[in-house]
Amino acid sequence: MIEIYWGDPVSLVSKAGECQSFSTFEKAQYWLQRKWPADDETRRAALGAIDAAMDCLMPAKSARRAFVTAAIAAGYRVSDVEPAPLLRAA
Repeated sequence: MIEIYWGDPVSLVSKAGECQSFSTFEKAQYWLQRKWPADDETRRAALGAIDAAMDCLMPAKSARRAFVTAAIAAGYRVSDVEPAPLLRAA
């Protein structure tokens, strides 16, 4: 499966302090469908916007904005700092 890159990553921080970075439509869509903490209108609007952007019916910027709006409504905080990559012991 090919993932569609949507521009600079969006990093969300949960109330528990966990950070998750989103850089593709597919990952954002998966989280909205399977891992989202709230089922509300902003979540459904974000899913619709992502589907439309993936079908080239809406600009990626609008889909990202809908995703961030849903994230804030669900209690996430948008981080301007990318999470550090996990390092493996050699």
